Amino acid sequence: MRPKKTEKVQDPLECTVTHDFFLDDGQPGAIVLFTNGHWRALSFDEMRADDVSPDLIESLEAEYKELFGQGLSWPICGRPDYQDDHDDLDTDIQRYLYEHIELQDEGYYNLLSHWTIATYFTELLTHFPRLVFYAPTRSGKSRALRVLSLLGYRGDSSPSSTGPATFRDIERCHLSTFIDEYQALSRDRRQDMDSVFIAGFDKSGPIKRVGEDGKVKRFWAWGPMAIGYKDGKLREDLENRSILINMVQRTRKDIVRRVNEEEAFRLRTRLMGLRFRLLSGVMTEEVNYDELFRLSWLASEADVLTQAGVVRLDDRTVDMAANLIIGSVILQSRESDFRDDLRLLAISQTKALDTLRESLEGQTFHALLETIVKRMGVHAIVEEYDITGISTTDIADQLNEDLREQGNDRFEKVKTVKVTNALREMGFEYKTGGNNNKSFLVQRYDRDGKDIAFYPRLRQYIQKYGSGNIVLPIGGR
Repeated sequence: MRPKKTEKVQDPLECTVTHDFFLDDGQPGAIVLFTNGHWRALSFDEMRADDVSPDLIESLEAEYKELFGQGLSWPICGRPDYQDDHDDLDTDIQRYLYEHIELQDEGYYNLLSHWTIATYFTELLTHFPRLVFYAPTRSGKSRALRVLSLLGYRGDSSPSSTGPATFRDIERCHLSTFIDEYQALSRDRRQDMDSVFIAGFDKSGPIKRVGEDGKVKRFWAWGPMAIGYKDGKLREDLENRSILINMVQRTRKDIVRRVNEEEAFRLRTRLMGLRFRLLSGVMTEEVNYDELFRLSWLASEADVLTQAGVVRLDDRTVDMAANLIIGSVILQSRESDFRDDLRLLAISQTKALDTLRESLEGQTFHALLETIVKRMGVHAIVEEYDITGISTTDIADQLNEDLREQGNDRFEKVKTVKVTNALREMGFEYKTGGNNNKSFLVQRYDRDGKDIAFYPRLRQYIQKYGSGNIVLPIGGR
């Protein structure tokens, strides 16, 4: 993986792949990867004395002044060392995180190190898990976000511009986005950042917005993102793309008071060197990235042992895991390190599922199951009994009974119309009739008399939410 001795490059302006900037003793320069797979880290003055195209130098200097002329757009790195083998980089990052942040589970220091490393080669990844720090005031979430923004690739810790401007910055500069107090964003700003949160999770497609000229504009939001959140929880569709980390009030006395920015600068510099070393190695076929990614996928698809038992990672969590631990595989970390990552991802998956079950949709579905079982017995689900006598009012009554039994005497009663709407959103059909004008569940049948409307949908949601306290017979799971 060590870069070969750089050969003389002809017309570099037309054969560059990517570049970044650095400062070395106050002198700005650029790290440039060429299409022949070789990379250089030269100050602009050194470029003028070398074989670098004047047009390329002019282009790089203009970009540097635009990005950093009004103050640093993101924390810049130093000049990477060609001879750095990065053997202890993962350990050094974990040590830095431990010195600055208190986390409940020490495995998170492994995970956050691997997440940080992955921010430096997003071009090679397919999914990027979001980080969500759930925390009360004075628990260290703001410190955690600041520290990660100092280490991550092009960390932007204060995106305060309009939505389209943020989209454009992420698309153009490939930023790693860090937002504290996410719950305090204005409604419009929150909608924009939710879009970045979801669309930037994978490379599936752009965010679309209508401009002032009435034309549809597309923005690619792919890239890392981490947020701090307090007083509540995120929506389920945000949580299930995330690693959820619960912060607590500090108890350790050895947390450093002042963030060591000098050490962060040194680590950023080494991480940038790893980035160009890896990209160069992939291009020159010194690094078999396909094989590395295959190994990370195989590791991610294994069952994971947690304190709560064995957990099978769902497809989305496997996507997150495989992309997260690839850095661990590249640096040949100990197997126990990425096993910690998988364990914590499994725990995060369980937390997200709990949030899903606690949603109105999840509660409505479990009330539906309980209503069927109380009326007709558990075998009704397997043998597909007629359920057309069950109304949405019956299900709403069951839901409110469940809430009351949970010990919440002051709960706000859920109205039948909300339950009816939740069932409709899930795809269950109903029709209105009877003396009280109630809405009753509907079944539809194919030519062979098999239900094609209700029970297929029911089984789909059993897979999604589970059956709660109801033990289904074999064939009903």
